[in-house]
Amino acid sequence: MSESIYHPPSSSPIEYNSLEQVGKQFKIKEPGKLPSICVGCGTESDLVKVQDKLRYVNPIIILWILLSPLALIIAYFVCRKDVNIEFERCSACQKKKTLWSKISLFSWLGFVGAIILRFLFEGTTGFIFAAMIFIFLLLALYASAMKDPGFSIKSYNSPYFYLKGFNKMVADKMGKS
Repeated sequence: MSESIYHPPSSSPIEYNSLEQVGKQFKIKEPGKLPSICVGCGTESDLVKVQDKLRYVNPIIILWILLSPLALIIAYFVCRKDVNIEFERCSACQKKKTLWSKISLFSWLGFVGAIILRFLFEGTTGFIFAAMIFIFLLLALYASAMKDPGFSIKSYNSPYFYLKGFNKMVADKMGKS
C-alpha cells in the first residue's frame, strides 16, 4: 500500500498586529485589529465585528493627471497600499452605517437613471430630470460620506500605516487600551 504525500495545509488563525499611539495618530501593521470599542461612539457593549480594507494612495500620485487620466488610473492601481483591519461598532452605529449604505446605493442608481431619462426627454420634463441629476448626486455623495467608518489612513511608512480621524473620546479609549 502506498503512503499519501499530500498533507492538508495547516490553517492558523490570522495573527493581528498591535496598535501603537503616535501623537494623534495610531500606528498599525497589516493586518490590523483595533481595540474592542465602537469606532463611532466609543461604547464598549453590544459590539459587532467588522472586517474592512482601507486603501492608501500617496497624494503625489494626483500629479500623474498632468500626463493623462489613464496614467493617473494606472498609477493609482500600481501605487496603492491596502491594509486589512478588524474593528468593532456598536449595533446602533452598525444600523446607521447600513441605512446610509442603502441610501447611497439608491441615490447612485437614481443619479444614473436621471441621466438616462434626461437624454430621453426634452423641454420641461428634461429640465426636471436635469434637476434630479443634481439632487441625486448631492444625496449620493453625502450618503457615501456618512457610511464611511470615520477613520482613514494618514500616511504609510513601510510596514506601518498611520490611522487618523477618530473622535476624541474614541482616541482616548484606544490610547489607554
